[in-house]
Amino acid sequence: LIKLDIEGLEGDLLKSLNLTRKNPDFIIEVHNFQNAKEIYAKFKKNKYCKMIKLKKKKYTLIKKLKDMPTKTNEGSLLLIHDKKKTD
Repeated sequence: LIKLDIEGLEGDLLKSLNLTRKNPDFIIEVHNFQNAKEIYAKFKKNKYCKMIKLKKKKYTLIKKLKDMPTKTNEGSLLLIHDKKKTD
């Protein structure tokens, strides 16, 4: 598990990564709507990754952009990689 809290650059960093099922899981502090939008666009169709919003011990599977946290007080984003899926 890797925690990312890079003050507004999380979208840029995650866009540049080529993630597969072998990658670690991430917990991310999303700082603005633009970053949420970029992260959602990158991972919405990734068959190895689930996006989950964590806020006050409540987990919510992210299915639409509106489900994404867009500020730190809206919760954290978990990117969970399914290491059991096959190609």
